[in-house]
Amino acid sequence: MRRSSLLVALVLVWACGSDEPPDIGSVPEYPTYDEHIRPFLADHCLLCHGDRPRQGAPSDFRLDVYEDVDGKLGAKSMAEAMADMVERGKMPPDGTGVGPNARKMFRRWADLGAPKSACTPSCEGLECGDDGCGGSCGTCEDGLFCRADGRCRPGCQPDCSGKSCGDDGCGGSCGTCEDGLFCVAGQCSSENRVSVSRVWNEVISVHCISCHGGAGEGGLAMGNSPTSFLEAVVEVVSSCGARPYVVPGSAEESYLVHKVEGRPGICGDRMPDGRPPLTAAKIELLRTWIDDGARE
Repeated sequence: MRRSSLLVALVLVWACGSDEPPDIGSVPEYPTYDEHIRPFLADHCLLCHGDRPRQGAPSDFRLDVYEDVDGKLGAKSMAEAMADMVERGKMPPDGTGVGPNARKMFRRWADLGAPKSACTPSCEGLECGDDGCGGSCGTCEDGLFCRADGRCRPGCQPDCSGKSCGDDGCGGSCGTCEDGLFCVAGQCSSENRVSVSRVWNEVISVHCISCHGGAGEGGLAMGNSPTSFLEAVVEVVSSCGARPYVVPGSAEESYLVHKVEGRPGICGDRMPDGRPPLTAAKIELLRTWIDDGARE
């Protein structure tokens, strides 16, 4: 089990940069990996975080590639984590941070779904939904919902946010995976299960350990690694009615799920506190891992 946390990993990302806060001249309207993100990373990160990690840099991810490769997270998977860390001034580790335009660029890129290259919006024949570039082709009137064909219809509201495959919640599809890959929690994967490392990298280290890391708040200290997270939550009772944080095999009985979903009866506020709720895709990832037994 790799014990290095994504938090520590990202703090190191700008370790090879200059003494001045890295920045860009202006914030692009539609930032892409190929045109904007990778050149910035190449100037400030890839010396340490390319295909050959240097100066003690962790090997859990590679920022020189867009897609995940050889079991390592690519820049697309790291988009939300990078945006979060630069916004909180966690990069570089000397505390200088990055410039305001760079921070806005990373956030905008993540919010757009981390596009790889420039695209041309198209709403031909569509009444609503995505224009293919993260924009909108319109919204539906009250009582109508945007279906996968871009038409407003009565009934269920499909939701494919953060998902590249699987059910859209209304019996439709968010996409299919290539041969040899499995759809796991809305993402195509070479493994037919969710690992604790994936839950740690995509959910816990990004949204939770800033408050529940080493010291922990509310009596829950998740530590700084997938292993410490496992030890802190699996079959461990919470201070809220002694409800277990994670019951292996049952997301419905797991208090951690109740907290991130903001269910009635939880103690305190919905988590993460003071920040936007987890996306449906990230909650599904957590639920899938628990229902599968909350394994390593």
